[in-house]
Amino acid sequence: SGPQYLSYRQIMAEASAQSVKAELKDDDVAQIAYTSGPTLRPRGVMLIHKNLVMNATITITAFQQTEKDVVMLFALALHHAFGMVIVMLASIGKGSTVIMQAGRSMSGLMETIERERVTIFMGVPFVHALLLREIEAGGLKYDISSLRICGSAGSPLDEGIMEHFQRYLGKGLIQLYGLTEATALVTCQPIDGSGKIGSVGKAVPPFKIKIVDEDGSELGPGQPGEVMVKGLLMKGYYNKPRATAEVVSSGWLHTGDIGHINEDGELFFLGLKKPMLITKGQNIYFSDVEDVLSAHTKVAEAAAVGIADPDGMRGEVVRAVIRLKSGQTATAAEMKRFCLERMANYKVPKQVVFVDSLPKDADGSINRHDLKGDLGAISTACNVAGGI
Repeated sequence: SGPQYLSYRQIMAEASAQSVKAELKDDDVAQIAYTSGPTLRPRGVMLIHKNLVMNATITITAFQQTEKDVVMLFALALHHAFGMVIVMLASIGKGSTVIMQAGRSMSGLMETIERERVTIFMGVPFVHALLLREIEAGGLKYDISSLRICGSAGSPLDEGIMEHFQRYLGKGLIQLYGLTEATALVTCQPIDGSGKIGSVGKAVPPFKIKIVDEDGSELGPGQPGEVMVKGLLMKGYYNKPRATAEVVSSGWLHTGDIGHINEDGELFFLGLKKPMLITKGQNIYFSDVEDVLSAHTKVAEAAAVGIADPDGMRGEVVRAVIRLKSGQTATAAEMKRFCLERMANYKVPKQVVFVDSLPKDADGSINRHDLKGDLGAISTACNVAGGI
């Protein structure tokens, strides 16, 4: 029946004579992907053609992907490195079949896996948690035995999800780690499931990783510090040479992530150096939330932190802590609506607490650790938490 794909040469041969021809170089910018990254403010990450192709190639190698694979593209945006490079470009590069499904239906996802005999499924922890909730509620009604790789990236994966995934689906979840400033995939657990529980795997060639302390000195096995990455890095932040120099030094990228590496070279993700959280694979920087809330005419001071998701689905959600101006009153719903009009829905605080004063350290900076605990003693009578 012949191949299920067209080669690039075939496409070009059939192109219109009026098509514009362009000469591309390996280091020409292919995409400018906006992400806050380690700098806390949105920056345009310039990714070059060569690195995109190479990262797709190392993904193919890591997954042992072939033209016989059927890959599921579900709930992964194509403007993000995860969906674009690790799923789409790798599949195109190897001639695999890609199944694109709209919507967020978990039963629809499993039905598609059964019907199309999907072999590779990649998702963020939130999607895996939703899938497990669907199966726990109604049982596994579909044949998903065709799956040979199920992977997770975008935010730390709770070990409970991994255990339940194995129990209900009979499949292990491999963990991946990467970031836009390093094109996409940086580390990957072995697809045979032999990786250490809790790790995100070893660096995939040509990447290298190391852990450093506050002074930049490399740390030994098991010692926590900032994760540094070398290999297939961005060309730089668009029109931001100073911001680029802040995060890239001597070919090494400061990720802003905290972790440690064991004696076998496996990376364990411990947390975030930068004040932010990751929910459903999306970065939420507390400064973004604080900037919006501080612009409200009733607000004197605002801070944002991450707290455990009461539903247990997203890992952490945003708590906004607000000190109102003298004589002002407000509700949580009012503040949430104000945020919703000015930022993406996933960034809007899930909980709002009003306080008479914000806890601060000796240097005057807000003590975020104290904001994560019980604020009952300093909350005011106008506090209304919960949804809109």
